[in-house]
Amino acid sequence: MKKSTDKKYLLNNPSYNSEKENAKLLRVTISNSFTKFDFGYSTMWYYISGGWVRIAKDTFIKIKGKDENLNLIKADNIPVAPTQHHFKSNKDWLYFSLYFPAIPFEDCTIDLVEMETSSKDVFNYYNIDIKVKNAVETINFIE
Repeated sequence: MKKSTDKKYLLNNPSYNSEKENAKLLRVTISNSFTKFDFGYSTMWYYISGGWVRIAKDTFIKIKGKDENLNLIKADNIPVAPTQHHFKSNKDWLYFSLYFPAIPFEDCTIDLVEMETSSKDVFNYYNIDIKVKNAVETINFIE
């Protein structure tokens, strides 16, 4: 086994603002080749069967102070609209990850936007605080 040359930095529990009550941003991974956001999602109590979840294909991130939107590359464990994941009960949960192009590893503030119109029903996360001093470098081994 040898060490991977792709450096990865992990930020646990970054601060952010969101109207989404049942989906928590757990971690952000920044690497030379991608930026990954990991979420934990729990169904809402008022749904008999737990409802459904999906992510819009036009979801993007934007670094505050820059003009460019970085579009969603890949979604792990959550379907991309119009496909939906249907829960079996209102006690179900789901972990999922969203991948975007790599960002520079430097202090910044990011918005993750599923839809321009914000509500508690969309995955919009504002002012995600990326602080280099809070990141931990991870080591990956390849065979």
